[in-house]
Amino acid sequence: GAEIVTGSDAEIVASHCTKDLSWLQPSIDSLENLGTKVVGVHIYSKCGLAPIGAPAGAHLHTLPNLGRNDQVYAEYLATRHHSLPGQVFFLKDSSFHYGGHDFKKYERSAVQMAQELRTRGFSCGRAPPHCGPAGNGSQWHERAVLEAFVLRNYKEKHTQRLRGGAPVNATFNSPTQSIGAWLASVLSQPTYSEL
Repeated sequence: GAEIVTGSDAEIVASHCTKDLSWLQPSIDSLENLGTKVVGVHIYSKCGLAPIGAPAGAHLHTLPNLGRNDQVYAEYLATRHHSLPGQVFFLKDSSFHYGGHDFKKYERSAVQMAQELRTRGFSCGRAPPHCGPAGNGSQWHERAVLEAFVLRNYKEKHTQRLRGGAPVNATFNSPTQSIGAWLASVLSQPTYSEL
């Protein structure tokens, strides 16, 4: 099919807590062999630990461990929304560390994600077998489902490690109740309409 993505430049944004990132450089190499030029790697460390195995030249950022990986992606988008590359890969340090866990069987490689991105305009790192209109996508491919998503247990107290210190009980309660409401609150109306 015709390619939807016109830019072949990409950035990788990784939320880091404790996992080794040595898997990231081979993923970058595979993307570049596919013709995707990785122009930046941004690693956001959230648990006070220096990333092990970070690619040479990666931009290292530090954030408090609030809002999980969602905070990392929101921070990147908030600071870069005027200068985004053609492709952005949002990953967690544990993206490929599931071992025997059930998530392992749904994994997509960076190359698989890039190929789907080029033909469909969007891709997920997971591929549940029976989601989406044709049974070949995830629920997040459907805008209405994504916009209505709410993670209710974020309203409860949970334990987080702040910058490598002792666990801290923190309450996280966003003033917006769904991802759609959050997007509408942070993006201009024209930008939100283009999504």
